[in-house]
Amino acid sequence: MKRKYLSLIPFLAFNFNAKEANANIQHINQVNQYTLIDSINFKDFQKNNDLFIQSQFNNFIQLISQEVNSSEINNQNLNILDIISDNQVKTQGKFIAEGNVQIRENNMYLQSDKLVYDLEKKIITLNGGIKFISDEQFFQASEVKYNLITKEGHIKNIYGTINFDTLNLINKVNSGKENFNEINSSIKNVKLNKSSSFEFDDISEPQNLKLEINQMTKWRFESKEIKIKNNKWSSEVLYLTNDPYNKPQLVFKNSKFQISEEDGNYTAKSKWSSIILEDKLKVPIGPRNFEAKKGSDFKWGIGYDGHSKDGLDITRYSEPISFGEVFLNLENEFYVQRAISGKTKSFSKENDSVLAEKVEQDAKILDYFGINADITSNILGLKFDSKISLNSLDLEKFKKIIKVNTELSKVLHESKTKDLEKNTKLSFFGIYRDSVWNGSIGEKDILTAYGIKIEKNKNWGDNKVSKTSNLAAGYGEYQSNKKSTKDNLISRDRFNILWFREHTYHILNSKEESSITKEFSYTPEPTNKGLDLLLSSKLDIYNYSDGKFQNLITFKAGPKITLGDFRKKYLDYSEVSILGKTTIANGESPFDFDQSVDKHSIEIDLKQQLIGPLALKYSTEYNLDINSSNFHKFSKNNYELSWNRRAYNIGIFYNQERKAAGINFEIHGFNFHGFGDKFK
Repeated sequence: MKRKYLSLIPFLAFNFNAKEANANIQHINQVNQYTLIDSINFKDFQKNNDLFIQSQFNNFIQLISQEVNSSEINNQNLNILDIISDNQVKTQGKFIAEGNVQIRENNMYLQSDKLVYDLEKKIITLNGGIKFISDEQFFQASEVKYNLITKEGHIKNIYGTINFDTLNLINKVNSGKENFNEINSSIKNVKLNKSSSFEFDDISEPQNLKLEINQMTKWRFESKEIKIKNNKWSSEVLYLTNDPYNKPQLVFKNSKFQISEEDGNYTAKSKWSSIILEDKLKVPIGPRNFEAKKGSDFKWGIGYDGHSKDGLDITRYSEPISFGEVFLNLENEFYVQRAISGKTKSFSKENDSVLAEKVEQDAKILDYFGINADITSNILGLKFDSKISLNSLDLEKFKKIIKVNTELSKVLHESKTKDLEKNTKLSFFGIYRDSVWNGSIGEKDILTAYGIKIEKNKNWGDNKVSKTSNLAAGYGEYQSNKKSTKDNLISRDRFNILWFREHTYHILNSKEESSITKEFSYTPEPTNKGLDLLLSSKLDIYNYSDGKFQNLITFKAGPKITLGDFRKKYLDYSEVSILGKTTIANGESPFDFDQSVDKHSIEIDLKQQLIGPLALKYSTEYNLDINSSNFHKFSKNNYELSWNRRAYNIGIFYNQERKAAGINFEIHGFNFHGFGDKFK
């Protein structure tokens, strides 16, 4: 093998914002008709530091372009790359490295069958067996071609992996790997990292539907061709999958995908995207714009809410709108059952108060439509989030149709290690018409509330015990109905302190494997079979400006049993937990919405695999409080039917008390070793 030194030539193919390189060819030795090159130095090669300002997803594309030198290169300060190849020649104005081309720059490596650099036309071409690796970031391609003058080019048949957790590890530290033969394509040591989700906490609030792709860690991607023009990359079709194994259970198909850079800011978008499940079911999720900080990925949604929307509704999501650092998301709603029946039970009588009992009345045409708005921004280092919803467009009853929930918050401290997570958050809040479900009392409205709260959360533990704690304090003014009345509005200041602690003791733990293989079709991680004991305690202290108070101490304890591996097709997973709960209460609240009720009960949670990925989950609470209207009754009944897969989970649930349904779509994130193979 012949070893020569070439300054940054191969990486110019991935460095499109660099200034034009000037070649200074030295030490040319004539061999027959060809010229071997000992050294080629490039001057005036400068990197724009703004390119390090990268969002998580946009790093995915920018990593392929590989800006490798953060300082200006001149004759006195050269960044020299090793090029190893079987043959290196200069002939007819071209530099050619051919045969087992290997290039190293600290912890970055590139290999190819052939590298050609046209010194006159400033065109770089890499052909055959192209592989690039930097720590956990990797791609392979059949051809890379880039014109440094016109700033146009392409990458063909590209496949790779990207790990968002280690993007910033591209540095000047030499990892010591010497040879590309060590690149391992096999996938191993697959472990669940975290999940992101589309979720309806309640289908009555479809604005809660969101996809947090940025929380994902390691992805695999593939495209037949990426075209390059100036600072814009584009692909007719780009595929993404979170599944480490082939054939992937979930794939994102992005059509007319493009990413562009301007002043260090990146915009990535696709004209149309779809989720492909099991290579069979395609779910369109519409255009995607990754520049917006928050937005819905679905254009249409369907929901059900019997309390505020009279049943079934259809939602149309609009494109996110930005005004500088302010982002606005709008959803338009059409209330199907209200329109069909011409009636509504979601409002009080015309001249009654907002909190008065709701009655059936004729619906106006404007009652058939509603709108939701979510406004987010940053104000002086504080995160601003305001959710506004109107379940009618009849402005004559404006106070009865609008709900507002606004928060201005800042994380004061946050840290995370392998065995410990903790954070402290300060928030200012403001609410107009918030609904609270308070057990056997039912749904109660808070008319207005505003104040301040601070909370500290902590999670830690080991193989024997997992621990969670929460400490919070808040002060605010609340307006709601006086206890045991319908529309007698009162206003009180409330100061509250909460302390919560939970321990889960892993008494019998037979988790045999730490990573998953391709055979794990129905679960993203090995089941934690065995017996756990859950113990928790909570202290709530409430003081009100009229002298009233509530002091509550709640204890909860019981076993959780998990059986099976969730790998066989029938009844291979069962989960049962039975927790006894008791509350010791002293004092009472002037309001209904936070009055302590249902002080003694047994909480029951069951989950059972039925057939293949299909599982049924049921949770309920058996009331043992003799003073409760639900005494000796089952309440808080929740039903969930879920489709469980390694790469994703889909669940449909129903809350019997609130008569509300919900949908949950989770996408699982993994970490793994190896780079895998093409999946499309």
